[in-house]
Order: sequence, then structure tokens, then C-alpha cells
Amino acid sequence: MAVQVNPNVLEEQVLSFVAQHRQTDPGKLSSTTRLAQDLGMQGEDATEFLKEFSKAFSVNPDGLRARWRQHFSPEGRGTLFAIAAMVVCVAAGFRLAEALGILPAWGWGLLLIVLFLLSYQRWRRNHAKAPITIADLIEAARSGRWTGSREPTGH
Repeated sequence: MAVQVNPNVLEEQVLSFVAQHRQTDPGKLSSTTRLAQDLGMQGEDATEFLKEFSKAFSVNPDGLRARWRQHFSPEGRGTLFAIAAMVVCVAAGFRLAEALGILPAWGWGLLLIVLFLLSYQRWRRNHAKAPITIADLIEAARSGRWTGSREPTGH
């Protein structure tokens, strides 16, 4: 993809690139769209996307590679963690049902799962990854390199 100097054309090219790669309508994207948080890019998907982006727009990826873990998590990590947490909640539900007898085991398990999910959401908000937005991609395409990382936002 040939990169144009005109800022409006460059912005359209980046939006089109992201939309094509994520198989979505460019009209649903904006400069504030976040790759990981809004488009679900993690792990290998993010690696492949940013490799193709860097090549297409002649961006040196070294600045991003150095801070990769600040922005992206490995794929599948959350799923395994959630399954393990649910198993622990159900097992604890059986123990509580035996010890207290107030609720059946499935009731305790369900209550513990809900409490875990609420706690986990709060924890994730407080430990969010620093986002990379489409505006960051546009800036990288404009300058030819990745600029400094920002702190995570509570979007």
C-alpha cells in the first residue's frame, strides 16, 4: 500500500486498512477506536496485524516491540483463567453447602461465580493495558515510527 502525504488521505488509508483486516465497516471505526479493547486484538492477531501495518505504512516497529506487554495480552489467557476460576467457585460451593446448609451447592457456586466476575471486572478496570488507538496508527504512519506509550485509560 502506497502511503500518501495528505493527512486526510492517510487517515482514510489507515481506517480502511484496519477495517479490512478486522473485516468490519470503516464507518464503525474512529480515531479513538482501541485495537485491544474495542477490536479484540490480542496475541497472535495483534502481532500479525501490526507486522502487516508496519510493512504497509513503512513504520519501524522497534518502539512498539519494546513495550508490547504494556499494550497486549497473550491470546486465550483470559479463557483458561475464567474456566479455572469457575471450577474453584463450584468446588467451594459444594464445601459451603456441606458446612452451612443454607443454599444448595449450585446456589453457592453461582453466587461465588457472580462475586468473582464482579471483582474481576473491577480489577481489570484498575489494571487495564495501555491502549493503542487508530489515531496512534495514523501518527505512526505519518512519522514512520512508534511514539511513546500512554498510561491505560478507564474507557
